Amino acid sequence: MERLGRKPRRPWRYSDEQLLSEVRRVAGLVEGPFLTTTEFEKRSCITVTTLHKRFGPWRTVLGQAGVFEMYTGMTGNEIRYTHDELVRELRRVAQLIKKPVLSEPDFTKLATISVDCIRRRFGSWREALEGAGIGEMYSGKKPSPRPVSYYTDKTLLAEVRRVARLIEKPPLTRAEFRKRCDINPDTLTRRFGDWRIVLERAGVPHMYSGRAISDLKRASRRFTSDTEVLDLIRHAATQTGGNHLTYEVCRKLTGLGTSTINRRFGNWKGALEAAGLSAEGVPKHYTDEECFENLAAVWKHYRRPPNRRQIERPPSVVGGHVYMKRWGSWPEVLEAFLEWTDGGQAAQPPVDGDRRFESWRSALAAVGLPRGRFTRLHTDEECFQNLADLWQRYGQPPSAKKLNLPPSKISAGAYQARWGTWCKAVEAFVLWADATHLPPPTDGTQQFGSWKSAGFDRATERKVPRRYTEEECFQNLADVWTHYGRQPSSSKLNLPPSKVRLGVYLGRWGTWPKAVEAFLEWAKSTSSSR
Repeated sequence: MERLGRKPRRPWRYSDEQLLSEVRRVAGLVEGPFLTTTEFEKRSCITVTTLHKRFGPWRTVLGQAGVFEMYTGMTGNEIRYTHDELVRELRRVAQLIKKPVLSEPDFTKLATISVDCIRRRFGSWREALEGAGIGEMYSGKKPSPRPVSYYTDKTLLAEVRRVARLIEKPPLTRAEFRKRCDINPDTLTRRFGDWRIVLERAGVPHMYSGRAISDLKRASRRFTSDTEVLDLIRHAATQTGGNHLTYEVCRKLTGLGTSTINRRFGNWKGALEAAGLSAEGVPKHYTDEECFENLAAVWKHYRRPPNRRQIERPPSVVGGHVYMKRWGSWPEVLEAFLEWTDGGQAAQPPVDGDRRFESWRSALAAVGLPRGRFTRLHTDEECFQNLADLWQRYGQPPSAKKLNLPPSKISAGAYQARWGTWCKAVEAFVLWADATHLPPPTDGTQQFGSWKSAGFDRATERKVPRRYTEEECFQNLADVWTHYGRQPSSSKLNLPPSKVRLGVYLGRWGTWPKAVEAFLEWAKSTSSSR
């Protein structure tokens, strides 16, 4: 059995002539005029990465192998044009255009040669203009002639004004500046401040399009002591019209980060106390009774059960996240609240116009659940009855996907949230059907004695991956080896004509070289000539 290189346990080492011969062999098998990397890997066990590491880009590989005409990156026009013809075309268009800059879109409008042809021949648009002797007409990013730290403030501002003149209309963004200059915009912002200040210092403030930054927020970047930080917090509290200041509002006004507050004062409450402000806005741990009393007050305010968004607004003093974290969902919050009111601990039921209710439950029944995005709390009996209706309709156990389609009234998520998996939900349903003596379904021709005999096994069965024998794995490897004419790489096992995936070999033998070694021993023992 012929194979190139050393034992499979070690990386193979191909000579340059062997690699180029393989390229020429595959080139003879390709029916079309081009040889791409994808076509090469389909017909060879040598990866393209090996060729790139040895010779460089794909065009160089084909050139070394003597089949450069099969390179797709070079069109027929590029082969037809000589270097002098391309240079003459660049100079001709440069004379026709009435601009100090020759861009690729302008060249496309006036030239008879495509820009792609120019770029492939010269390497880049800048090198093309320099090769034609018109390098001064290049407006893009140029190599830096000296370290950035050498630039003075005057030089940096002059560079900003130069780029501003190249742009036909504002704004001048950091991204546009980066395209036309070799100086990083971060260098300018570190030297002068934010981007708006850079444009103001350069005399082009009208080119700024960003959002205006308040002086208070800009000042937060220059504080050095705890006193200045506390002054910023007090100033922000004054702007809000009171001493109840939250961290979110303070961060928007001052730009103070969480790390700054925690590093200097421990937490937000400590910062407020150090600034002499009230810490009532800091989240506290509410008891269940306080949460329910707050919900009763909001209910009376809106004269109906509040939804998730209304509990976030005044007169509510407890945030919605407190309820959701403690009870899970908003319907469960209302259910817990009604159980609390049944104990007689709540105030009088709400009044809706002329209607007076005897209890909070009757008020909820008369008004209905609040509008909002939440899942209705279905009882186990409702879930099982819905499943029985679908089973009768389809004549077999429905899949989880069927629950999300009409006529199902309960989605699959409700079953999975309650029982964990769909199989466990079906098992619970069968136990409930046997306990309630629910009549089993019929499929039109057969009457089943129980729900389990009606297809319970089909509803709970799981797909088990097929387990291949060692002989099947070795026979598949032999077929792939014969297809490629040499030992295949591990990636070939995931492509036709292989019928066994690479993961099967790795799971059984650990590594690909060990699998190949085991195959060679099997082939030797069975005296098979592959």
